Amino acid sequence: MSNPNNVTLNRDLGFRYFSKEDGNLYVTVPTGQFDSDGKPTYEDRVVSMSGLDAQSALTLQEYKLVDSVVNDERNNPNRFTAWLRGLKGCVETFDGMNHKTYWYNTLTGQTSSRATMDLEDDSPATTVSISEDGVPLPLEFADWLSNIRRDPSASTAAGYNVSAEKARFAAEAVATGLDLRNVNGWGGLTYKGVTVRGFRDVPTTLTVKQAGTVQTGGWLSSDVTAKQIYADILSMVTLLNQNKVAGPYALILPESFRFRLAETFSTSLNGDEKSLWMKLLEKPNADIPNVLDITQVKLVPEMDQTNGGGTPNVGEAYVTSLNPKWFRVLNYLPMQSFTIDLKGMISTKHRVAEGVCPLFKKNSSGVYGIVKLTAPAE
Repeated sequence: MSNPNNVTLNRDLGFRYFSKEDGNLYVTVPTGQFDSDGKPTYEDRVVSMSGLDAQSALTLQEYKLVDSVVNDERNNPNRFTAWLRGLKGCVETFDGMNHKTYWYNTLTGQTSSRATMDLEDDSPATTVSISEDGVPLPLEFADWLSNIRRDPSASTAAGYNVSAEKARFAAEAVATGLDLRNVNGWGGLTYKGVTVRGFRDVPTTLTVKQAGTVQTGGWLSSDVTAKQIYADILSMVTLLNQNKVAGPYALILPESFRFRLAETFSTSLNGDEKSLWMKLLEKPNADIPNVLDITQVKLVPEMDQTNGGGTPNVGEAYVTSLNPKWFRVLNYLPMQSFTIDLKGMISTKHRVAEGVCPLFKKNSSGVYGIVKLTAPAE
């Protein structure tokens, strides 16, 4: 766990009630001013001078402990969502408390430029035509209660802060739920006419049928060689190229596929072995880029927990563009805990929430920048 003394209370959200050593109850509110970096500033405002009110709230130090454990779970390197947030060049961060949808524009007609000697010249063929598309911004949350009668004595008996431990469990639930949604989707959640998608439910028309048969398990069968798997992945990248979907690309696979990637792809004359993993990411030399333009291979445990992607009991894989023209990661609410209800003088209700989702863009022809591996022949 992070050292709570080195954690600065996250005040950006506000509306978090806490007590200080002076015995007063405070809430964080925006000042309306900005610091030298252009970020809004906040202040702690007294909302009650009642000792009873102050006793029902967490202390400033307790909130630092809560923020510490929540932040640890948010940045857990094993999380699929943490991997998404780490895709540099694809991530767009903004304030999701002020927005429920994210909109972007796409070209709706074929346009081309032309040369002219007169800037007053006009040509309909060079006028850009656009349409609007977007995605809703759902929040994943879990609640927990702090209790001024039970928590202090329980903390003393246990030797750790019970409130922070409750927040940890809520954060773990949010992390697990959001990771699964980013993989499986939000069950077709639609708002303002647009739908949020996970990797498994993107309605892409770009598909490649995997080697092998359904009966033997497709890619999961020992009858399918590393060379056949590589050929399928090459076909997936080729299909993206044919549809003018630019790279770089990421290959996304179930965690259980790790051992297939480790299998030998080829052996040189001097006996050196090259694994399938090495073949996928190889560069002929420092001046020549990766042949497939695959820069990320991500193994996802959640794809083993639930069957999906239209390929149950057989291999599953996705190749997606990491070009911002085709794919973005919307990071609109960092995981954090805040107060949502003061339940009398004894118990306070808190909520851990996080907002991150992928945005799969499509062009005017309805083509998405992702290829799905489908079930093999019967």
